[in-house]
Amino acid sequence: MLVYVPQLTSRCQYTLEWIFTDTWGLPLELTTDQVAFEAYGGDKLCYSPVNTGEGLFIASCGLLFSGQLGLQQPEVFLYQGIPALFPLPNPSADLPFDVFAAVFFMISRYEEYLPAAKDMHGRYSSRESLAYHHDFLLKPVVNYWLKFLKETILKHYPGLALKDPTFRVIFTYDIDTAFAFRGRDLLRQFASSAKDMAALDLDRLKQRIQVLSGMTRDPSDTYDYLMGSWGTVPAEIIFFILSGSYGRFDKNLSLDSRVMKQLVGHLEHHARIGLHPSYRSGDNYYRISKEKKRLESLVGRPIHISRQHYLRFRLPDTYRVLLQAGLTAEYSMGYADLPGFRAGTSLPFYFYDLGLEKKTSLQIFPITFMEGSLKDYMKLSPDQAWPVVSGLIAEVKHSGGVFMSLWHNDSLSDTGTWKGWRELHDRMIRQINSIL
Repeated sequence: MLVYVPQLTSRCQYTLEWIFTDTWGLPLELTTDQVAFEAYGGDKLCYSPVNTGEGLFIASCGLLFSGQLGLQQPEVFLYQGIPALFPLPNPSADLPFDVFAAVFFMISRYEEYLPAAKDMHGRYSSRESLAYHHDFLLKPVVNYWLKFLKETILKHYPGLALKDPTFRVIFTYDIDTAFAFRGRDLLRQFASSAKDMAALDLDRLKQRIQVLSGMTRDPSDTYDYLMGSWGTVPAEIIFFILSGSYGRFDKNLSLDSRVMKQLVGHLEHHARIGLHPSYRSGDNYYRISKEKKRLESLVGRPIHISRQHYLRFRLPDTYRVLLQAGLTAEYSMGYADLPGFRAGTSLPFYFYDLGLEKKTSLQIFPITFMEGSLKDYMKLSPDQAWPVVSGLIAEVKHSGGVFMSLWHNDSLSDTGTWKGWRELHDRMIRQINSIL
C-alpha cells in the first residue's frame, strides 16, 4: 500500500506502520511526492487535509502533522454505534473521522501528558480519561476503528491480504506477598503476632500458629492450585515477582530467603518470570535496575518484562527508565480502579514518547481487567463481577488482540474477603476454553 502524506512525521509513520504492518502484516510505503502518488497504478491511500483525488481518502485533522504537545479535547461521536474521535464531515472522505489521529491519541496516551488530577498513589486517574467521560472504557474502540478502516480499504482493493488480529490469552499473577505467614524472620513473626493480639484478631493469630507449625497450608500458597487450574488452555502464563526492599507498600519476602528461592524456581518450570518494580521505583533508574539485577541473580538469566507495583507509572518518565534498564515489554497499561481498555485497545503496541516525539522499542501489553478493581474498588461480589469479565472476554474474542487478566496469589486463597473469587478465576478459564 502506498500512502501519500503532505508531511512525513514520526507520529504519522508510527501510527500507520502500527496499523498496516504490525497489525495487518501489510508492507507500507509512505510518500510526500504527490506527482509520484498520482502516477502510481497500485493500491494507494491519501491521508491529508486536502483530497488529491486519487485512491482512498482519509481526511486529516492535523494532529499527526504537528510536533507540538498541546491541549486536545477531541469531539466524540457515534459511528456505526461505536464512539469515535475527531469527526471530519468531508463529503469526499471515505470515513467521517480522522481514524489515524484517533488511534494515535489513544495508543500514545496523549491525554496522560496533559495536566490532570492524580489519585492517592500519584497515578493518572481513570476519571480524567476521555473513555470514562464518554463511557467507552469497556469497549476496545481502537480495534473497531481498525475494522471500519479495513472494511473501507477492502471495498476499494479487495485483493489486499490484510490479516485479522489473533485472539490470544495471557494469564498474569502479581506476587506482592508470596506467603501470608511463612518465610519471615523471628523478629517480623513476633511483631506480626503482637499486632494480631493488639487488634484482638485471634483467628488470624491461630491461623499463623497453625501454618508455622505445619498443621495447615499458608492461605497465600495457591501455587499448586494455579498449576492445575489452567488445564489445556493455550495461554501464556506470567508471574511478576516483587523484588524491592521491604517498605510500607512493598511487603514481599526477601529474594535471598530460602522459601522465595524455592518458590521462584518452582514457578519457572510452569511460566515466565517478570519483574514487579516496587512502589517506590517510579522513575528511579537505580532502584529499578537494582531490583532487576536482584531477580536476574535469582533466576540466572536476563529479565526483559515487567509490570509496575500498584500499576503506578508516569508517562513518559517510568517507561524511559524501563528502557534504560533493559526492559523490552511492559504490562501495566490498565487502571487500578476500573476494568477495561485504558489505551482503547487489546492489541500490543510500542510506546511512543511524546516528549521526544519518537517510537521506542518498549512494547506495551494492555491489561483487560484486574480482580482488585472489581472487588476492592467497584465493590462487586464474584457473581456480580462475572458479567463484566464475561463481557470483556467476548469483546476481545470478537475484535482480536490479547485478553489479559491480572490476579494475585492471595486473591485466590478462597478464604476471608476473597471467598468465591477462586471460582470466578475457574469460570473465566472455562469460558475461554469453550471459545478457543
